[in-house]
Amino acid sequence: MTKPSDIPTNPPVVVFADRVRWSDQVEIFLGTHLVNGKKWYVKTMLFEDWPEATMMQPAFTMQSSDAQILMDNLWSLGIRPSRTESSADKASALQSHLDDMRAIVFDKLKVSRP
Repeated sequence: MTKPSDIPTNPPVVVFADRVRWSDQVEIFLGTHLVNGKKWYVKTMLFEDWPEATMMQPAFTMQSSDAQILMDNLWSLGIRPSRTESSADKASALQSHLDDMRAIVFDKLKVSRP
């Protein structure tokens, strides 16, 4: 059994995800590799009462590069942001904007076309 004092505060976090077979659930795995060569993983999470008018504390902190790895991992599992515009949508919106600007400049302001 590991005592909390054996694990340093804020160790580097390793996190990855995997799909649960035959389900729409995703498993999240948390662990760490420490300098002394030991490996640790989170077995369970403890939920505590959240009193009103208090700030929630983060469950853990990770480097941006590790968060990017998690996002890429989730993407490879087919999980996408719920609100996103595709590149085609952005290109179409940009083209419509340019068409509008051309109409204003050439038609309304009577600037001669090149």
